[in-house]
Amino acid sequence: MLAFSGWGQDYPDLQNWLSVFWTCDSTFAERVAYCNEDFAEMVAHAKVLSDQEECIRLYEEVGEIFISSIPGPFMYNQANIFLVKPFVQNYTTTSADSSTGWPG
Repeated sequence: MLAFSGWGQDYPDLQNWLSVFWTCDSTFAERVAYCNEDFAEMVAHAKVLSDQEECIRLYEEVGEIFISSIPGPFMYNQANIFLVKPFVQNYTTTSADSSTGWPG
C-alpha cells in the first residue's frame, strides 16, 4: 500500500507527534497495519513524565524505534522558511507554528 498524507501538530509538545498516529490503538496505525508494542509502551510512559529532560530523552529513543520499525519509506518532509522584517519584534516561535504562512 502506498499512501500520501500530511499532518501538523496541534500544540507544541513532543507527545503530539508520535502518540497521536502511531500507537497500536490509533485509527491511523490500524489502517496501515502498524503496531510495535515496545514503542506503544514507551510512548505511554513518556506521555506522563513531568521531568522535561527525561521526556525529551525518552521521545528521542522512541523516535529511533519508530524510524527503524515503520512499515514503509518516508517520501518527503516539508519544511518552511520564514523571513521576518527587522522591525518586527517580541514574537516567539514554537514547533507548532503554522506551515501555511506567518509563524505563530
